[in-house]
Amino acid sequence: MQDQEIILRLAQTLYDRKAGDISVLKVGHLTVLCDYMVIASGRTAAQVSALAEDADEMMAKAGVPLRRRSEEDVIPGMTDAGEGRFGEK
Repeated sequence: MQDQEIILRLAQTLYDRKAGDISVLKVGHLTVLCDYMVIASGRTAAQVSALAEDADEMMAKAGVPLRRRSEEDVIPGMTDAGEGRFGEK
């Protein structure tokens, strides 16, 4: 599956789950950290957590590797996904 296809599917998943203010940013020309950023909002901490879980599940089904640290080290609802730049895994 192409990157753009995955990003569009992710945005659709967030929309279907009632996320608000969904933005897809192509940032590969601005940073070496990632090619795209998907930003969305939720009304409550529980909704943001559920949205992150839905996003993780959708990307895992699409074969996108996910990287998570312990819950204390992560911004609530934030997921780091995909192949690392410069051969990182």
